[in-house]
Amino acid sequence: MKIRRRLADLSPQDLDDYSIWISIMDDYDEDEDEELDTDSRWTLTPYMRPYDPNKPVRMDLVCVVAADFLLADGDKFTGYLKYKGAGMDSIEHVQPAIVSEHGQIDFYSGVFQPSVEQQDAACSVIGKRRAEIFPVTFESRVEIAGHETVGYVDDFYFYEDTKNSGGNVQSVNAPERSGSEAVESEGFIDSIEALGWLEQADNKERTISEDGSTRLSVEYSLNLVRELYAGGAAQVLALGIVVEDDAEEASSLKVILPKDLKSRATLFAIEARALREMDTPFDPAGERGQDSFTLGW
Repeated sequence: MKIRRRLADLSPQDLDDYSIWISIMDDYDEDEDEELDTDSRWTLTPYMRPYDPNKPVRMDLVCVVAADFLLADGDKFTGYLKYKGAGMDSIEHVQPAIVSEHGQIDFYSGVFQPSVEQQDAACSVIGKRRAEIFPVTFESRVEIAGHETVGYVDDFYFYEDTKNSGGNVQSVNAPERSGSEAVESEGFIDSIEALGWLEQADNKERTISEDGSTRLSVEYSLNLVRELYAGGAAQVLALGIVVEDDAEEASSLKVILPKDLKSRATLFAIEARALREMDTPFDPAGERGQDSFTLGW
């Protein structure tokens, strides 16, 4: 059965049914798509068609793949990531978007900087406030050319073209919020997804800190966060990060809890053990039906 959708019209069910959708302007079948005129094929919201996930996808083709999104408040949504062949290590290339029954939320808007009103309208598509959405983590459901993308966004982003420095990808709240050069000058990051933060490949040493002063080892910090995810955490956030030239230290971890009771019990056990290892005066949070707990020293 021939199925065609505009990119902007993809639904969660479409992405559940077919994990890869390819732009017909890059993979045009004259016999199948003869009813679509040239203007329809070459458009900012092109027609897409399902693609066989068992067939190889050339990296020079434009396609989108289904992805799972996890919000700061623990809610999960379906969406997609774009693959354009240029690489998959930046928001400009991946262009993550949440797809809901009421519309889509694009976290990258190209050269158009979204206004505050447009940002609020985007959040309202899924009935959320900014604080409930960001940071958002995402993971593609399938691999393209051997790549599976896992990442996060902490804001809406756009491409800023400046005369002095050329173009660069910028968050809309860069002067005030984390995730930009302003963070380095301010020396503080409020909140960020913990594993991606710890695993950043640069020369900085990133750790969780004890009492805001004594560093835990890099190895311990990584192992703890990985253990929390393996135990079923929906998301782990690093909070209160102090930024230095050669190091970044988080004061605590916020663990977003799953619904599954067995996983919740595992996570509370990890918390209790970690607090014992650090010989802290704090008691474990324990099960109270809460959505999250904060692990600090």
